Amino acid sequence: MRFVVVAFMVSVAVSLLSERLGAAGAENLTGRELVESSALARASTARLSAETCDGFARGSAFAVDGATITSHHLVDGAVSVRLDDGRASVERPVLAGVEELDAARLAETGLPTLRFAAEPAQVGDPVVVAGHPAGGPLQIRTGTVHLVTETPAYGFDVPILLLDVATSVGFSGGPVLDVDGGVVGMLAATDEVTGLAIAIPTTALDGWLTAESDTVPNSCRGQDTDE
Repeated sequence: MRFVVVAFMVSVAVSLLSERLGAAGAENLTGRELVESSALARASTARLSAETCDGFARGSAFAVDGATITSHHLVDGAVSVRLDDGRASVERPVLAGVEELDAARLAETGLPTLRFAAEPAQVGDPVVVAGHPAGGPLQIRTGTVHLVTETPAYGFDVPILLLDVATSVGFSGGPVLDVDGGVVGMLAATDEVTGLAIAIPTTALDGWLTAESDTVPNSCRGQDTDE
């Protein structure tokens, strides 16, 4: 399933995290930081699969501050999804979602929970990302923050992060961690022109998760309902 941002973004084509070769940013992390952040990401990230109105979707999900979240485009139209963290495979319903943030919240999964970073990501910061490329085993990759937009971009209602990190289909919904193991974003897409990964910053995700009400994503079997 492809998530394509409409053409009002002049000269930029965006799709789901399409394949990009190479890796960057490992040299910006100490050995200890890489090991610790990677361990946290591995423990808290799960493979996601969902049957939606448009077909079958594969991606990633993770737990942060007690909530399990993923990309909205992976679960739009799905009543429930299956998560596999390598220890157990469970089915969980979709509780809420916001298309403009490309974010959705799932019922509690029991995954060890990450924490939101104390500070938002800045240009040049090293990051660790996690995801299940092509629905396969979990992979950890490193990179750097290339740009933090000052205004909403790529069809989202919030500023976004552009990351110089190698990603591929299946990383959508995976976490972006800083050197202290705090979550600074969630992977959403890639810019096909530059090859940079696009992530939703946690400043937006945290605000959404603490909101008083949300809307359940569209289902093939029903209409939106208030939570």
